[in-house]
Formats: sequence, structure tokens, C-alpha cells
Amino acid sequence: MARLACYDAIGRPAAPALRDQAAASIPAPAAAPAAAVATPATTAPAPADFGLPQVRLPSASEMLESRIAGRFEGWDPGTRLTLANGQVWEVLDTKRVSYDLPSPAVRVKRGMLGSFFIEIDGVTATPRVRRVQ
Repeated sequence: MARLACYDAIGRPAAPALRDQAAASIPAPAAAPAAAVATPATTAPAPADFGLPQVRLPSASEMLESRIAGRFEGWDPGTRLTLANGQVWEVLDTKRVSYDLPSPAVRVKRGMLGSFFIEIDGVTATPRVRRVQ
């Protein structure tokens, strides 16, 4: 009841005797255990979920490393690149590029406004991609 009386007194000035009486009836807050005070840990999404549409926390992983499964022969607009980890990324760039590389290492990096770019070892271009699987 003392706590409710405190809220009722917010809109009007309290008499000094009532203010002292209300302050004496409110217990002091107990110290919280250290575990309860700690900030919640943020976890990065699992590598299997990297690139899928989701609400992104600022601490989310910013890069994924893998290899292209099999021989890499370049890309056309809409080419789907299958990575060794099972993810499939579609090239969104409009240009055509030809290469002949045996299973090159790749890095998919997060860009601005939810975009992703793929860096392929041995390739100078960095096309914009989106994850389809």
C-alpha cells in the first residue's frame, strides 16, 4: 500500500510528515546478484543461417568463408553458386565474367542496406549476391 501511496502522491505536494512516513515505510532495494545485473549475451547467427533474411543484431557475423563446390567457370546474371557448406548464392550483377578455377575459396561479406558481396580467390570482380538456399 505504501508503494501505491507513493504513486498517488506524485501529482500533489506531500506534507513533510507524510513524506517522512512514506519514506520510512519503503524498504531499501536489495542488491541484485551479479548474474542478474550482467547484460544479456548476444549470439551471432549460426553459419548455416548466414545470409538468410532475418532481423539482424549489430553483433551479427559480417563475413562467411567457404569454397565453391566443384569447378568455378565464372558467372552470368542469375548464376547460382553452390558453396561447400551447402549454401546457394545467386549473382545479382548484370555483367558476365569467365574464369576456370578449381574449387576456389570465397568470402561472402555483408554490404550496406542488407546486401551481400562475394569475393572469390583469383577473381578481381566482387559481384553482389543474395542467398537463395
